[in-house]
Amino acid sequence: MSDSEEEPDAELTATRRRHIHCGHAGYSLIEFEETYRDKPEKKTVRDRLNTCTRKCCSLESLKKSLLKLFPFIQTLKSYKITEDLPNDLISGLTVGIMMIPQGMAFGALSTLPPIVGLYISLFAPLTYFFFGTSRQSSLGCIAVLSLMMASILDKYDENVKETMILSQNVSVVTMTTAVPTAVLMSASTGSEYNIIGNLTTVSGVLSEDTSPEMTAEAVAKRVELAGAVTLVAGLITMIMGKCGFGFVITYMSNALITSFTVGVSIHVISSQLKNVFGLKLPRHTGIGKIVLTWYDMFANISKSNPATVIICSTCILIMYLVKTQVNQRFKSKMRIPVPIELIIVIAGTLASHYGYFQTNYDVPVVGNIPVGVPVPRLPNVLLAKDYIAEGMIIAIVAYAQTVSMAKTFGIKHNYKVDSNQEMFAIGSACLVCSIFSGFFTAASVSRSIVQDGAGGRTQVTSLIACSVVLLVIMVIGPYLHALPLCVLASIIIVNLRGMFMKLFTLRELWRKSRYDCTVWILTFLACVLLDTDIGLLIGVLVSLFIVVVRTQILSSMTVGIVSQTSEFRSLKYYKQVAELPGIKVIRLDAPLYFPNSEMFVKKVHKLTGINPIKLKKYLLKNGHTITIDDQRTNTESVQANCVANSNMEESEMISSRPQHIILDLSGVTFFDMMGVSALHQIIIEFEDIHIKVFVAEARERVMGVLRSNDFIKNHGHLMYTTLDSAVAAASATSTTPRTSVTDTGSTQVTSGLNNNPTRVQTTHSDIEANNEL
Repeated sequence: MSDSEEEPDAELTATRRRHIHCGHAGYSLIEFEETYRDKPEKKTVRDRLNTCTRKCCSLESLKKSLLKLFPFIQTLKSYKITEDLPNDLISGLTVGIMMIPQGMAFGALSTLPPIVGLYISLFAPLTYFFFGTSRQSSLGCIAVLSLMMASILDKYDENVKETMILSQNVSVVTMTTAVPTAVLMSASTGSEYNIIGNLTTVSGVLSEDTSPEMTAEAVAKRVELAGAVTLVAGLITMIMGKCGFGFVITYMSNALITSFTVGVSIHVISSQLKNVFGLKLPRHTGIGKIVLTWYDMFANISKSNPATVIICSTCILIMYLVKTQVNQRFKSKMRIPVPIELIIVIAGTLASHYGYFQTNYDVPVVGNIPVGVPVPRLPNVLLAKDYIAEGMIIAIVAYAQTVSMAKTFGIKHNYKVDSNQEMFAIGSACLVCSIFSGFFTAASVSRSIVQDGAGGRTQVTSLIACSVVLLVIMVIGPYLHALPLCVLASIIIVNLRGMFMKLFTLRELWRKSRYDCTVWILTFLACVLLDTDIGLLIGVLVSLFIVVVRTQILSSMTVGIVSQTSEFRSLKYYKQVAELPGIKVIRLDAPLYFPNSEMFVKKVHKLTGINPIKLKKYLLKNGHTITIDDQRTNTESVQANCVANSNMEESEMISSRPQHIILDLSGVTFFDMMGVSALHQIIIEFEDIHIKVFVAEARERVMGVLRSNDFIKNHGHLMYTTLDSAVAAASATSTTPRTSVTDTGSTQVTSGLNNNPTRVQTTHSDIEANNEL
């Protein structure tokens, strides 16, 4: 052999010796556990109860619980009036001014009176002040939740309409068959006549021709339904928060939440088309409603009101220019952004009032706005019995958006956000809003960013913003009766500009993660083409499916030592990497459980180039003997046999046979029973052909299932705490053998450590037993 051929082998031997020197040969897992494992102290039930009682009922524990329940106490204790109050005052006034137009716009988006949005803008941040842990989040009425609430109200309207039509038909049949004609022609004081008249009027509530009295009654019923759904969902959310269910947000990735909100934004824009073009379009519900809405819009585009189109287009253009060319461009120089939305509302109201837009140009307006705070009243929770599932979906979306904003600001300003307390705070805010004629609330992205940018330091900002909203409700509200609805529609459209900009991030998202991009696209399409709640459900299911698939796909590779180091790296992705002679190291980077346990066994066969069962059948059929001597196998031949060939001849399988296989389990996060069985099967199968399998770096969290399934009891002597220890133990007995085949009736193994051959008979029973494994 030439010098050039011996250099790589000599270098590999030197690296191997350094690695053995660094390892702890013979330091098995059993020895490590017996030496260092802390044996748990056995406690009786009485001792545990006493410990729990002392821990939970102490004065210090009660104090911590109180401060955790009411975070505002700690805020007020550390509040610095001279430093914090000026910033909170400016920020609060700015956010409060934004709440007025946005609250009315998003309140109208829910198909409830616009004043409902102001009620939410008053009581939501007020409640969050006492229970919330974020210092910069601004709660109130937001577009996503308003549209989802509108979907519930649409379903309620459909149910009412069907019930009324059915009742009307029944009443007509009863009257024409059982009531005398004289009674029908009598004075209108007759009860039968009143029944028909009321039913006719109630049916009119669902159409354009309605009477003011019944319209008010129907609106009040819809407000009560919204409050009932919010009340039930809010109570459930509060209970979940106190039970520690804040982790549910982990099942909704950022891609899922973003795509869902963008999909909802498409629905929001579609719902405002009738206000933009001044059309009277029917509201569609169910799957494909957005397609039907756009079809109706294009079918009736010729009937558009030019006045509403001009007003809406002008408002959109002005707000867009101010927001992008002034507020955003000079953000660093302007502490308070220009309140262009409030200016548009005031200007639109004045122009509509003095220009008689409603009378002269048939422009729909907000109408009468009640004065004062509504009387607190518990809604009838029985109304919510058919809509609890939809309500919980809205509550989860509200919590997801709120906690995401809270954690963002917590990281930015270096304070802790309690996700469970945030869930409780959102539930509490929803509950309070439901009592005061409101519905679901969540943190507004735009207002929260403004609150932070304006210098808001604590939730005292929310109190100041609430004061601004209260002033409008108590004094200024009635003066906004002439505000055109198309102005509110323009405010909604402009505020959704940031959502639509996320569509342009798909290319970058695809580059970063194709899995997340897939979730994004499927969720978005489901939300737009089907419905929002269905889209969210599909997004969650797709996310979970991808997680299952990614854990099922077993990531395993053959690793070797990098030259001049003791680091193990993949042979595929690194250069100057070689396997130790006679040792095959396989690294697993996935959980080992029932979906991939069989795949794991096949993968090990492929990476080692050996199928033990097939090899034993070959030996039995041909009567071969395997002889292993001490002649060194060069590195290139070892590397060439790293990838198994399913069609490889059995003789080649024998020639590539290593002496030891080491399974590196450092990337295995959990096992189940089938995973443990697969690991046991690998060890037994390779032991039958005289290849010892070592297990290294099993995590602490998997020790329990390995111990309960008797794996440690049966194979603990093959387990090592580190990969170095396993390699050292294997190297101590490895002789880098050369394997040859002779024609005898048994398997003969000759080791360099023992000149006496070990003879093992191969029988049909061995193969059949191995096949059963």
